[in-house]
Amino acid sequence: MTFAASVTRTVSGSHNNMTASNQWANRPASERFWNVRELRDHCQNIYENAEERTMRKQDLEIVPVQGVADNTTDLALRNRNTGGIVRLNNWSFGQTAARLGAPAAYLRTLEASDAAYMLNKYGIDKADADEKVSIWKHADRRENGNVIQTALAVTSERYGRIPNFHVCNQLLQLGDEWRVPPARPNGFDPRTRPATADDILSGNKMGLSIQEGDLIAPAGCYGDDRSIFVFMVNENRPIQVSQNETLFRGFYIQNSEVGASALKITVFDYSVVCGNHIIWGARNLKEVSIRHVGDSVASRFRGAWSQIQGYMNQSADTELAAIRTAKNFLLGQTGEQVIEYATENVKGLTKKAASAAFDLAEMYSDDHGDPRSAWGFAAGITRYSQTLGNTDDRDSMDRNVARIFQLSGASLN
Repeated sequence: MTFAASVTRTVSGSHNNMTASNQWANRPASERFWNVRELRDHCQNIYENAEERTMRKQDLEIVPVQGVADNTTDLALRNRNTGGIVRLNNWSFGQTAARLGAPAAYLRTLEASDAAYMLNKYGIDKADADEKVSIWKHADRRENGNVIQTALAVTSERYGRIPNFHVCNQLLQLGDEWRVPPARPNGFDPRTRPATADDILSGNKMGLSIQEGDLIAPAGCYGDDRSIFVFMVNENRPIQVSQNETLFRGFYIQNSEVGASALKITVFDYSVVCGNHIIWGARNLKEVSIRHVGDSVASRFRGAWSQIQGYMNQSADTELAAIRTAKNFLLGQTGEQVIEYATENVKGLTKKAASAAFDLAEMYSDDHGDPRSAWGFAAGITRYSQTLGNTDDRDSMDRNVARIFQLSGASLN
């Protein structure tokens, strides 16, 4: 697949992907949702109570204001023409400092009045007359009736926003085949309940996966005022590699409408998802990254999403054909011949690594088939890569899987 104006990455090797699990481990209960619709409503509420305004830097000044919490002082942007105040949160303060060429980490060590003075004198006052910033501000209506304007983002004029709720709306169009996997609670959450039969992933045969009656809590859909992350899987289009090996499709998508990260879509095949959202046996990973730059960012997202969606919903025939090719192609008649052929034809694959990979391929031949085949030996390589402690070493070893497939004439990309 190719995506215009996007960054793409492909990883063929199998590995245990921790990305969704890291979200599960670190997001507080207030940022967790049961499903995409709940997350969409949350994001839409933020968006509809926010607005963007582009201003000249010289029409602004940084001022200290009474903090929302007692006995604290915040910093705010003040419109020199109207007197309007927009508070800065931790994220937008960092962006403001960056836009003014100032070190945010150092300024955070100063008293608010001193930080404001330095940003005004050495940032705003030295800005060119035509320099501008875009302020994405949110109106927070407090219980006492006051409306507090908070800058969620302070970006350049060229920033192209993809609203988080627009991303969620695209996900809602996927249909019932795609779902958020169940997950165990991580900390206290009043919404925790026992899993029902409808919650369970039928393809999960692993002991660490959620079983009926296990406690579950909202996870897999996360959102705050900076970013969203959604993890979904599809069990309706299984890829039956062998009697003992079945793959399923999954993806996760992340976005920030305030400039914290690019929009990223990552699709993959996998073996099992456990209760803390570790993706076991992830392979054939494809990642598309779309930067929030320019007026065309929304159309680039729609184009990339359309192609990704086509891949996610296609039949398994293409992948099965590639797998059959790799399983039928023998790298050698004996283990020694396989090791010799692989090291001669795969640049960077050492004899030591190839020998260890073949041993693992033999050990797990009931799962992956003949260890002499491109498929079986490649599976041995991916199992060997998981024994390496260094991430770069694992990535380098996983890239050898694609090279082994190329030797057989098979391609999973």
